[in-house]
Amino acid sequence: MFRQCVWRRVGGNVASVIETLSPHARDGFLLQYEAGLPALYDYFRSELGLVRETQPIVPLIELAQSAGFMLPFRDLCLLCQRAGPAQLDPLGRLHAENGPALAWRSGAPDYAWKGRRVPQRVIMAPETIAPEEIDSLTQNAEVRRAIIERLGPERYLAGADAHMLHADETGKLWVKRFRDGGIWAVVEVVNGTPDPDGSRRTYYLRVPPDMTTARQAVAWTYGLDEAEYAAVVRT
Repeated sequence: MFRQCVWRRVGGNVASVIETLSPHARDGFLLQYEAGLPALYDYFRSELGLVRETQPIVPLIELAQSAGFMLPFRDLCLLCQRAGPAQLDPLGRLHAENGPALAWRSGAPDYAWKGRRVPQRVIMAPETIAPEEIDSLTQNAEVRRAIIERLGPERYLAGADAHMLHADETGKLWVKRFRDGGIWAVVEVVNGTPDPDGSRRTYYLRVPPDMTTARQAVAWTYGLDEAEYAAVVRT
């Protein structure tokens, strides 16, 4: 009864959807990376008996089991191997601190830091990167920030030509201007709560490049403007 009910509801739609999909499939198909789609039609075919309706998409179902991406042309079809297991951070971004975030069967690795592809050296030998080199490694602002984060802001500030724009009792505002016009800004703050040994940790918090004072930058990290932050501190 269930099979007959499903047949009546979806049987006629499956063929029309595949007919609509087929012209677009010639432009490119993600195969492994859209596995839910071929898996759905494979279910219709193998479990619900919609063999004739799903016949046009059988080659794509079979390719999805072994290929990663397909780009077909009239006389040529480009196929990409499936990648190996991916290393992800808690937000689902490609990320690995001690090796490739993604490895292909050919052996070619992809290194990534919080979703940004970076040179192998950034992950495997960050200690060999001098802060002044970063400008020459990439002109991509997001990748540049990822590399700085990998090196650590404290080490980067020690070797980069950064400028302390402002300092007050809340912290120090550091700014680095790159050759391409990009700006990297952090506020240096000291933890108000001492560690058990009595020492206080120093933190470097990235802030927007339009900050002009340390207080304004610290306030921004709390989601406040400078006046609101001052009022909270007083109370």
